[in-house]
Amino acid sequence: METSEPFSADKVRVSQFSPLTIRELTPRDARAFHYLRIRSISTDPTSFSVLLDEEESMSAAQIHSLLDRFNRSTSAALWGGFCAGYLVGMIGLEPNLGPVRQHSGIVTSLCVLPEYRGQKIAMALMNHLMDSARRNPQLESLVLEVSETAVAAIRLYRKVGFKETGREPKALAFGDQRFDLIRMSLFV
Repeated sequence: METSEPFSADKVRVSQFSPLTIRELTPRDARAFHYLRIRSISTDPTSFSVLLDEEESMSAAQIHSLLDRFNRSTSAALWGGFCAGYLVGMIGLEPNLGPVRQHSGIVTSLCVLPEYRGQKIAMALMNHLMDSARRNPQLESLVLEVSETAVAAIRLYRKVGFKETGREPKALAFGDQRFDLIRMSLFV
């Protein structure tokens, strides 16, 4: 059975050999969701558009509310990848709002725990999202923004067919460092 408890390497030593289960996240996954976000941001801080202290300061109620919003939505979803019952990765799909842009979905929140990278979990999550998008008759395209420092993510996006459509120079500021934000899109 899947658990909303945070991942622990001590609890899941053989999970690399366990099958991946993908399902929509719910508010009861709040602790594991928050843990995954904190671990991902602390490992690759310049790959995210949020600072670690911002993520750590989120209250349980805020996290629960965020997951509840996704869970209640008919046009947005946040999926988790579970290995041996523990949340090891996630990806989100949100609608572009308004009648002029509603045919386009926004890919968000792709991350995988560091110890599970290189095992095609991100690819499985992306394929799940793309299959869902293709089943939605309103969606014609997917868009995303990614930090230029997220090299593995950019490689994955290109592999599944995303093309770079623009770049915002020095859009992300981390102390004295500045990084470009790359915009990508894919027709589904």
